[in-house]
Amino acid sequence: MILPGSTGDEPDTAQGWIALATQNYSDQDYPGALEAAEEAILLIPEWEGAWNVKSAALRHLDRNEEALIAAEKAININKSYSAPWFNKGEALLNLGQYEDALSAYETSIQLNDKYSNAWFGMSTVLINLGRYEAALKAATEAISLKNTLQGAWVNKANACIGLERYEEALAASEQAIILEKTDPGAWINKANALIGLNKNKEALIAAEKALSLDDNSVSGWVNKASALIGLDKNEEALIAAEKATSLDDNSVSGWNNKATTLVNLNRNEEALSAANRALLLEGRFRPALVNKASALVGLERFEEALQAADTAIDLDQNDYQAWSVRAMALVSLQDYDDGLESAETSINIYRNNSISWTTKGMALEFLGKLSEAKMAYETAILLPPPGDYARNRLAILLDPAGTEE
Repeated sequence: MILPGSTGDEPDTAQGWIALATQNYSDQDYPGALEAAEEAILLIPEWEGAWNVKSAALRHLDRNEEALIAAEKAININKSYSAPWFNKGEALLNLGQYEDALSAYETSIQLNDKYSNAWFGMSTVLINLGRYEAALKAATEAISLKNTLQGAWVNKANACIGLERYEEALAASEQAIILEKTDPGAWINKANALIGLNKNKEALIAAEKALSLDDNSVSGWVNKASALIGLDKNEEALIAAEKATSLDDNSVSGWNNKATTLVNLNRNEEALSAANRALLLEGRFRPALVNKASALVGLERFEEALQAADTAIDLDQNDYQAWSVRAMALVSLQDYDDGLESAETSINIYRNNSISWTTKGMALEFLGKLSEAKMAYETAILLPPPGDYARNRLAILLDPAGTEE
């Protein structure tokens, strides 16, 4: 820390103090920057630049309420100065006041549309608001102004993941890693993108890299669990999911991953409890509704399963897993025509899930359409996840002494 008087050359002007504050800030010496900025303010109380540096230093010291006051003081002195509007946005973002933060960033950009950090800040708050298209535009603008702004590449990847544009997310996360190899967030985004692309072995490597950089990263453990689920390593996935929830008991994705692994392990009472915990935290979290429905099917509570699946479908008509679970519940309730229709809807959305084909085969078999049932079972046994039901039913239907039509 460069402190006044430490070498006998204490600044004697406000300009000298603010130069010292700026130098300390650049050196990431935020206490020193704050002290020097306050000395400048004592000499020139209405200097917006000094109040702005004070605001920035306070932000980095996690004193966001004070940072907000300092930024607003700078704005009151000079409303056309873009930098304190940015610092106001940053302080509000850190305080979780996202709409107000967005307004501050927008004003900063209106005053200076070449301010890359303001575009970056805007992309961050838009991601927090779930407005991924707008976030992607803001992050892309930040990158166009400063292509070495690593955080903007991270945000671009985040926005693309939210939009399920996984190839773009992967490219952006890899660029973020090139710029900063030790950023766990960039590795987490890479893992997320790879999971979306069903490249689970690579995703597991990326998630483990993130955890090597930050072993307490909830997102890192969530992504590790997701990759392990994709690799059908459910016991290991359960350990990772439980680590995520131990670090953050309010991790919706952590509880949902736990539910997924428990469904896969046929531990349906526990799966239902985990899915309900996720839904308590976020009542319309679609993957947890699907897991709840799956657990209820396993518990032979078919009417409740149907209700949970229908709620998931209301949220996303293209959720093939929800349609698949719905089909299973309907077939179990002996509603074979509707069950067949739901199974076919699931298959039309995503053709490579064996459960949907197995359920289709079951419905067709109960409807007496045995040749079509055989074809469905033949498809099912070639697809993941593995299951014995389709194989066993196919063997019976192919047996000349069986019931083939």
